[in-house]
Amino acid sequence: MRRIGTLSSEREARTFSDYLFTLKIESQVSGSNGEWEVWLLDEDQLEQGRTEMAAYSEAPNDPKYAAAAGAAKAEREAKLKADLESARQQIDLRERWERPVWMQIPVTVSLLALSILITLLCNFGENHEMMSLFQVRASTIDGDYASFSRAPLYDVMRGEVWRLITPIFIHLGWIHLLGNSMWLMLLGRMIEFERGSWRLLLYVLTIGLISNLAENAYSGPLFGGMSGVVYGLFGYVWLTGRLEPHTGLHLTRESTIIMVVWLFLCTTGRVGNIANMAHFVGLGVGLLLAGIGVFFRRLRG
Repeated sequence: MRRIGTLSSEREARTFSDYLFTLKIESQVSGSNGEWEVWLLDEDQLEQGRTEMAAYSEAPNDPKYAAAAGAAKAEREAKLKADLESARQQIDLRERWERPVWMQIPVTVSLLALSILITLLCNFGENHEMMSLFQVRASTIDGDYASFSRAPLYDVMRGEVWRLITPIFIHLGWIHLLGNSMWLMLLGRMIEFERGSWRLLLYVLTIGLISNLAENAYSGPLFGGMSGVVYGLFGYVWLTGRLEPHTGLHLTRESTIIMVVWLFLCTTGRVGNIANMAHFVGLGVGLLLAGIGVFFRRLRG
């Protein structure tokens, strides 16, 4: 730290120090009894500081120096806010990594656990009585749908609202379950880290609800699986990463190609009876959620 000069009043010294701050020159003021010293923290800026001190001594009433006080106050407040936020994020991140994995991404892990549990309870679709509890419309024990002649959402309108979501947890084979689980862990974990657990839960419920309703209206209640939600999360991550590349939401080119190729391969009918409407509607909802999020973040500045 080096002294660059003295001024006759504290007000002048503080004003000049504020001006230096707006030039990214850190300084300190000390003194009393008509002699106030200005010190620079970075000796590499000594020559510039002395030049500015000479200019200020010649024209201390220049309006630019008075304006510097307000600008410096605003900059200091912004810097303090940024430093506090950075410290908070570092603490949050350290605490997050010190916790077990299941506590770091509780929503993703819970969705995965429910998928495995409900799939096993339904015996991969073989237990019709159990399946009847989780599909959009209840069936009789032999798999026939007793409510087909009634309103499409007859059971939901009777109060069984869980049926609007629970089909996402039903899987009809090991490959079906493992594939969806892999993508759920990849996409869900990414969103939960970057956007938070509650935001991920909201996205899953929104995508699941709309894609289930669309598939039920298109092909009836004989469907299940997390793939509509997976395609929604895929759409959200892909579009957000394209529009806001600075975020942690990013998919490799290979992952994107796999998801798109599989989306259209499923429509050929060569890979089994697939809930294609849930795929496409889920993808659309995910893209819409991403677009809305980016729009409002840009609107806020």
